[in-house]
Amino acid sequence: MPKVGEAWIKSPGKRAFEVAAVGSLSPAIGGAALSTVVLLSASQKPGRVTHHAARSLYPGHIFSMQKFGDPDSNSRVQRLCHQAMIDELPQALDVLRGSMSLFGPRADKPDHIVKLFGAIEGTELQKRWLEARSEQKPGIISSYSVHSHTHNLEGTPEYVRFSGSEEEVLRQNAIIRARLDVQDFEQASFAHDRQLLVSAGQMVLGNYHHYAESHLPPLQALRNERT
Repeated sequence: MPKVGEAWIKSPGKRAFEVAAVGSLSPAIGGAALSTVVLLSASQKPGRVTHHAARSLYPGHIFSMQKFGDPDSNSRVQRLCHQAMIDELPQALDVLRGSMSLFGPRADKPDHIVKLFGAIEGTELQKRWLEARSEQKPGIISSYSVHSHTHNLEGTPEYVRFSGSEEEVLRQNAIIRARLDVQDFEQASFAHDRQLLVSAGQMVLGNYHHYAESHLPPLQALRNERT
């Protein structure tokens, strides 16, 4: 009988599937990483090709995550990196090391996580959300990450979009995020992770096409004017 939920999450099968998935994608990941380093080196401050960011899964939990790019930059390259999740390529190494999961709950800035959990404090959903997150490693792909990036084509970080927002907006976002994380936790399985991988691929391609359609034609027109 296929393992489901926490049994699958903590099984050798999940670990083997994630290593195999990252390994099979290693040529593409390596090529994209090299291209990203070249583009970032040419468009941003020296020494800021990668940076370490403090992240959290739940209040009181903090770890360091490596990402491509300069967090203070708003260049086209940086926005494309975030929009297509290219800035997260260094985390593939963390998956291979075992400190992160390919499929699991997305971490966020510690102060934003505190606000999200506080927005639904005292509810049964918050209790289930805390349980789901505390039983897993930080992940790269989740139902919420696909949902968030699909509905955020400009690639603006969540902690920026919801910073200073009205209480109800933050609460509604916390509810959506909590429900999707709990769903991933309870329905975790080989089939569920495989579908997440497919959905993430479709999301990345869709967001890249949107970015290309929005930014490449104006850039090409500008080049034509100069020539």
